[in-house]
Amino acid sequence: MDLSTIQEVRISNILRTTCKLMERLFLMYRCGKIGKEDYIQKLEKLKEVVGSSIDEMERNARTISSRKGPVNVLDVFVMEHFEHIGCFGAAELLGKKLSIENYSDSDFYKRVYGIRNQIKAGSFEDALLFCKEHKVELKSMKSEEGVSLENDLKIEKFIEMCHAQEFDKALEFINKEFKRVPEQIKSYLPVLVSNSSFRKYPSSGHSKTAEQFLSCALKLFRRGIKSRLTQRIEYGMMAYKTYRCINAESSNCPACCRAFKLREDVPFNKHEISILLCRGSGEEMDDSNQPHIFEDGFIYGTKYIESSEYVCIGSRGGDNSLRYPRLCFIL
Repeated sequence: MDLSTIQEVRISNILRTTCKLMERLFLMYRCGKIGKEDYIQKLEKLKEVVGSSIDEMERNARTISSRKGPVNVLDVFVMEHFEHIGCFGAAELLGKKLSIENYSDSDFYKRVYGIRNQIKAGSFEDALLFCKEHKVELKSMKSEEGVSLENDLKIEKFIEMCHAQEFDKALEFINKEFKRVPEQIKSYLPVLVSNSSFRKYPSSGHSKTAEQFLSCALKLFRRGIKSRLTQRIEYGMMAYKTYRCINAESSNCPACCRAFKLREDVPFNKHEISILLCRGSGEEMDDSNQPHIFEDGFIYGTKYIESSEYVCIGSRGGDNSLRYPRLCFIL
């Protein structure tokens, strides 16, 4: 189980962004868009950027190396779950208790959840900075919410300026950030020009955009809205939740028990989980009591065969000759 996906994605993103920056600078000079003096000055700045990028990649590489040792994956997933739901104090205490602090990614989760809360409060600077840092990755996302995230944040920022009666700043922001005026803000333009009251445009809040940002940020770093611990619990419950659960509910089964609210959200498994029972003894057959099939199609367990005197007699043969069964393998 990979416990360093965030660090691996960070290294990949830094490499991709740095390469794009270098290609863009060289292309601008080759096409004559910048002169030689500007090119040399930008090369000096590029050296600083590359140097800081190398330092950042080395830090992430050291973190990856420190996580190669043996560890209880379940312990790490529990700590990660606390971080995923924003319980950083509990995650820190658990990490110290189990000596797994070096597996903590609280810095990532704190930043992501902090930006989400800022968006809800009407502040978009850090969110737009995040989009700028991961511009290439967001554009390459296969979901519409990732591709449009930066533009949606800019629209929300413009609307927030309007509600704050900052009409001059809002107009300046439109001219600077948008080549074409988006449809979502065209209805606001007459109000900006006339500087009239903005009360007829009630603020609907920014919760939807905040959750959109959170979803995209987690996907960028190979995380989901649900923690990996929650996902594995759901997969385990799905394996046992069949249509028999409707008629035969058991308090001992995690897929049936009403104490688990999660059971309502888990889909039914199309395949029944079955067990093999020995025809002779009725005992369950598994690796410790391996099943054997005879010519007549009946299956007996190893324990029953060892204790029986006649089970190896073939029923099809008229001579009652000895027949040895074939071993079954459970997949």
